[in-house]
Amino acid sequence: MVAVSHLVDLLLIENKIEVGYLAMSVVITAYCINEVLSIIENAGKMGVYVPEPLTKAIAILRSKPQKEEEKPVGPSTSEVPAAVTPNPPIVTPEVKKEEKQDIK
Repeated sequence: MVAVSHLVDLLLIENKIEVGYLAMSVVITAYCINEVLSIIENAGKMGVYVPEPLTKAIAILRSKPQKEEEKPVGPSTSEVPAAVTPNPPIVTPEVKKEEKQDIK
């Protein structure tokens, strides 16, 4: 990632967009912050005292954002309520007569 960001910086400089080595600096800083957080987290697991605000900050930074799952607007075919059958039988007067005759 550092090498790729350095190449991005070189392309920007080559195209007369002078931002210094901004992309590479941002990537290196992100890696350094990630490693510091990891060291503090592991130190806390080993029993080293870590202040509560720092522990809360690490927990917030490590947590992944919750994405809201979109529910389908209509009922899906896989979720059929128990009271509803997919294809209810068609009952006609002739079927009722046949059932009565079978019962006798």
